This record gives sequence, structure tokens and C-alpha cells, in this order.
Amino acid sequence: MVGGLRAAALLDGFSNVDDFLYARQAQVYYNGLRNGPVALVDAWQEFPFLSALVPTLTAPLTRLTADPNLLISVQLVFVLALFAGAVVLVQALGRTRSEALVIAAAVACLPGVLIFAVKLHFAVAAAAASIWTCAAYLRSNGCGTAAGHSCWGRPWHCSA
Repeated sequence: MVGGLRAAALLDGFSNVDDFLYARQAQVYYNGLRNGPVALVDAWQEFPFLSALVPTLTAPLTRLTADPNLLISVQLVFVLALFAGAVVLVQALGRTRSEALVIAAAVACLPGVLIFAVKLHFAVAAAAASIWTCAAYLRSNGCGTAAGHSCWGRPWHCSA
């Protein structure tokens, strides 16, 4: 669905100007990655007011292409992460696997998700991370397990 939306946008002449900026940012980050961790940190400092999440994860793809219309394919990973996290979360809330799959598909197809999935933007990645954090908390029995303690950065009892 994401690919279809992106194809329709391109055929219609749509171009998100931010995608070109993020593609350039990703290229600078890739050059930094090639020169070591200090160079990557220096590259991050070249774009102090922009989110580094998606361009950093997109950076290895810039070795193949600098075309932002192709670089947005990295968003598919985030949509799939969002979908998988929603399945885990819904199952942790007590639904069956089949119910969880339907609900997760509905979440992944929400207009807000699809709008941001067709451009280089951190919203879908941030949503996926949030869903996985909530799922980990629920599966940890309210931080009652070692996994829950690690998830929330508390190496001992979670209650205040």
C-alpha cells in the first residue's frame, strides 16, 4: 500500500522538498560513517536542528542512490516494525493472534501512518518505537521481570 501511494504521488508530480534535504543529510551521514564514529558525530552536528534518526538509518542506502524517491523505501522497515509492534501489543492486551493481526493492519493503514510513510520522516519510526516500548512494558508484567527493568532503565524494583 505504501509503495502504491508513493507511486501515485510521483505520477501526480508530487515531491516533498524535505525529502531532498533528508537525502542530503543521509549522504553526509554516510560519508561520516565511512570515516568512523567521530566523523559521524561531526556529520550529525552539521544538521543540528533536524532529526538524525531516519537519515542515519537511510545513510547506507545512499551508497546505492541519492534519489530521495528511492531512499524513502527505508520507511517500509518502519511500517513493518509498527505493524509487528502493534501485533505484540494487542496480544499483550489479551487479544488472539488473528484479532491482533487485523488490528495491527488497521493501525498500519491509518491515514496518518500512510501520509508519513511516503516521505523521509521520523514519525513512523517514532511511533513504532513507542508501540514496542508499550508492548515490552505490558509483556514484562509491569516491570516485574528483568526484561521490564532493562526496558525502563531500572535495574532493580520498579516502584517509586
